Amino acid sequence: LVPGDKVRMIGGEVTGTVLSAKGKTAVVQFGDLRSTVKFDRLVRSEQVDKTSAARPRVGSISFMGRQSEFSPLLDIRGKRVEEVLPLLERFMDDAVRFGLQQVRILHGKGEGVLRKVSRDYLKGLKTVASFRDEHPDRGGDGITWVYLH
Repeated sequence: LVPGDKVRMIGGEVTGTVLSAKGKTAVVQFGDLRSTVKFDRLVRSEQVDKTSAARPRVGSISFMGRQSEFSPLLDIRGKRVEEVLPLLERFMDDAVRFGLQQVRILHGKGEGVLRKVSRDYLKGLKTVASFRDEHPDRGGDGITWVYLH
């Protein structure tokens, strides 16, 4: 075996790539896991690496990892207007990508600048069915509920 060979462990289904070989062992990359394995436990594999083919990637972060870290509440209190628009864009893109039907934006009450900027942005999105203030007992006009198609 030489670096770059596709291998799998005997009896296993996951294909990995040999990173290095020394003596009777090889360092093999199985997805995100790097393991040192004896040659007699490995067989060549002509399959595509299932671990990387099965996981869609978004940049260098896996889609599933990003989805598990996603919160349906975006807190933009204390941010400047220039900071808010990129945050809103990514938040709404992720909400649609992950198939959510509703999310909340916590902008606070203050002078209403962040509320206005957020709602003006939401008005331009085709994926937004509607939005409204939170119930007065739970934050009122300091939180916007967003309903998606």
